Amino acid sequence: MKFDDFKSKYGGYPLISASLFAGEQNPSYVRRQVTEWQNKGLLLQLKRGYYVINSEPYKGRASLPYLANQLYFPSYISLEWALSYYNMIPEHVFALTSVSTKKTIVFDTPLACFRYRSLSSRLFFGFKEASIDSHKVLIAEKEKALIDYIYLNASVFSSSDDVVESLRLEGIRELRKTVLTKYLRIVN
Repeated sequence: MKFDDFKSKYGGYPLISASLFAGEQNPSYVRRQVTEWQNKGLLLQLKRGYYVINSEPYKGRASLPYLANQLYFPSYISLEWALSYYNMIPEHVFALTSVSTKKTIVFDTPLACFRYRSLSSRLFFGFKEASIDSHKVLIAEKEKALIDYIYLNASVFSSSDDVVESLRLEGIRELRKTVLTKYLRIVN
């Protein structure tokens, strides 16, 4: 298969999974070609078995939040990235931070750094589907993003004032108090 044929066949996918190659006549040959194309810089490997085509417009087809959801499942975007998305912290965050019921892991890729923090399954709630860059993405609600951040960084803070000061939180009054109270009871 030539690279142009590969782009024609798989270029419509925002993230190309190696599992797609099972439908090829000779899947192992395609996998070898993918490795060669990766070595030549034509494909970017985001994690084992997941690739994006390293040229426009292909590389821009998937938004980083969409990729974050796809690379590690189940997960939803939370913590600093979600707080920045909701304009609750003044900084722009470059690493995409998510939570998952799986182990904590980091994928440092040529496109971005994708960080996943582990939460128990009983705390895996409080997220919604949102449209970000024309993709459906799972992201924490404002209240849950804040709770996730405090919960996963509790050892750093001695009081709630420390949290507000360290994050330089904005828009606290916009939080839904009933939702926040409900989530805090569940998290304890």
